[in-house]
Amino acid sequence: MKIPAMGHVGLSVVDTEMSIKFYRDLLDMEVVLELDITDDRQARVIGVPGTKCKITHLKLGDGVLELFEYYKPERGTNKAKALQQRDNGIVHI
Repeated sequence: MKIPAMGHVGLSVVDTEMSIKFYRDLLDMEVVLELDITDDRQARVIGVPGTKCKITHLKLGDGVLELFEYYKPERGTNKAKALQQRDNGIVHI
């Protein structure tokens, strides 16, 4: 099966501004979307009540990188063993 395209890659980061400086200034990606999610949308998506985050989309060619910076609940408060979307690293492709 041939996959015709990839929509985006999601990456959870500690510091959005520092990440933007890297991807925009060093890799020449373009910031195309910035959201501050303060309602319960993201909490419903990842299943963690009270979740608040920033979401930024950066574009390079046909590819999009989606950055998440979670600021609620605080990092380290999740005691689950499995990797959660709000943990740092690649969270979805």
